[in-house]
Amino acid sequence: MTDNNNSPRPAQQGPPGADVPTTMFAFVVDGDVLLTLNTPNSAEYLIAGLSSNPQSVRVPDELKIMGVGYGWRYVDGQFIPREDE
Repeated sequence: MTDNNNSPRPAQQGPPGADVPTTMFAFVVDGDVLLTLNTPNSAEYLIAGLSSNPQSVRVPDELKIMGVGYGWRYVDGQFIPREDE
């Protein structure tokens, strides 16, 4: 295919980041795949965490605005904010 000045167009490529090596995880519930997630191999902490049989816990609505995330703890059914050092 060419454009108006008859110069050849580059070959179509995949989506951005398609050439980045990834690890794919499948989230399985009662034997059925619920969803899949691709993560770049450079995200070693995420791959390690997802490979360690993580627990899925619903975050209560009132904690969503508090930024529950990396560094928080979940102990005895309670989310505990990380301690800033």
